[in-house]
Amino acid sequence: MSRLITMEFENSAFVGQRELAVGLKLAGIKETFIASDRQAVEIITKFIREKRYSLVISQESIMEKMNGDEIFQAETSMKPIVVFLPDVEQRDAEESVRNIAKKVLGFDIERLKV
Repeated sequence: MSRLITMEFENSAFVGQRELAVGLKLAGIKETFIASDRQAVEIITKFIREKRYSLVISQESIMEKMNGDEIFQAETSMKPIVVFLPDVEQRDAEESVRNIAKKVLGFDIERLKV
């Protein structure tokens, strides 16, 4: 017998470029923080320490600015779960942010309870 496991995120945030933030806001992510490079890394590590959010979404280019310890923290954090999406320039123009999020997270972010 298989069980469907669902995840509900009390609150979620995005940290990264304005272009991706706009798309994720339209998809239901209410908290967005426009930042790049080390400033974004500092925000993400702060969110991991504080455990204020249950889901933090960012971009692969920001993960590339992280050192080994910061990447380990992001990859092993259970609260928040940290997900890195491909950058706007890296993804296929026809692929929507919603589809990317669905592919990475495994569920439709529009169906999250907010």
